[in-house]
Amino acid sequence: MKRLTLCILAFLVGVGVWADEAATDSLGLPTDLHASLLVCDAGDDFYSGYGHCALRMECPSKGLDFVFSYYMEDNFSNRTRLFRGNAVGSYVAMKTPSFLKEYEMYNRGVEVYELNLTLDQKRQLWQLLDQEVARKTRRPYNYLHTNCSSMSIYAVERVLADERIVCDSYDDGITGTYRHFIGRISEDQPWAYFFWTTILGAHGDTNGNIEDKMAPMLIRKSLLQMRIVDTEGHERPFVVGQPATLLPHGFAISPAPFTPSHLFLLVLLLAVAVSLWQLAKPQSARWPAFAFDGLLLTFQTLIGLFLFYISCISHMEGAAGNWNLLVFNPLPLLLWLLFRHRCWYGRVFGLYVAVLVFYVCLWPFSPQVDALRIWMVSPLLVRSVCLFWSAERHYRACR
Repeated sequence: MKRLTLCILAFLVGVGVWADEAATDSLGLPTDLHASLLVCDAGDDFYSGYGHCALRMECPSKGLDFVFSYYMEDNFSNRTRLFRGNAVGSYVAMKTPSFLKEYEMYNRGVEVYELNLTLDQKRQLWQLLDQEVARKTRRPYNYLHTNCSSMSIYAVERVLADERIVCDSYDDGITGTYRHFIGRISEDQPWAYFFWTTILGAHGDTNGNIEDKMAPMLIRKSLLQMRIVDTEGHERPFVVGQPATLLPHGFAISPAPFTPSHLFLLVLLLAVAVSLWQLAKPQSARWPAFAFDGLLLTFQTLIGLFLFYISCISHMEGAAGNWNLLVFNPLPLLLWLLFRHRCWYGRVFGLYVAVLVFYVCLWPFSPQVDALRIWMVSPLLVRSVCLFWSAERHYRACR
């Protein structure tokens, strides 16, 4: 019995040595490496609303399985720096079970696509990611160019040497302009769409780099059609086989019960009601009109100051050249506060009416001015016309 036990132990040790040698090359380096792209479902907060992408690196013979994610540094200071255009991010390594546990907690699905890289490219990619984490390399983080998905693709591109990634059937949100890209990834999030397209300036009407726009929810449709092509035209699929589901799709973004369009329509109806009341009965509507105009112009000023900072002072990518600054600025509120009792005040608002009409006329010519933006400025236009008319009538009475 003792001899049999020793034979079994010797056999098991021999199998273990043989398996370990089979998983290494002549230099003793592991050969059973796997590189994958993880595509994660969207969450319900500001920073996870568009999903997440990360790179997974595995070496079964060594028991190694890590996820490398490019994250924006999660602190209050860095969140505010996002709107100054100088937020920073870095690669973070996490054991895959821990990563999946976090996503399982929020019922967010995760799919894995194995990348069709050579052994040498997998080694270089792992080394590159390890160096990024070890050195705590901090890079810019912004919502257009450097984010979790674009930095995952860029990391892969850095180890392809003379090869490149191509695809003949990208989602139109990837091939179109940045404005169209924001629209595609925000289809179920009207407030996110309103916010990002409002601060997006002239840069939003350019196509830019395809890699920048590979958002998690758009890249799924393209990964199986993507190819790696070398300088001689030889090509191979970007991913191996079909994706595997690590966590099932379960989370769904709840539809917003109250959209920006609803809000602007409500404010427009209030503006029309107050204006009709003021024109019909100026005395009884005096204080309600005063309160409504004060609130409306205050919000208009706050939006204008924010847009001015984002577009003209900060270094935020894509925010320069914003046509919304035409109508959102502090000047109307200042004029209203200082000169609304002057006889010539209405003519100043007549000029603002002309500016608003000009802005509306830009609709067919500028992608920055769309139906949602027209709804947004309509209450200002209605009240400006009413103030102009009322002040002109008062001016004639003074004469």
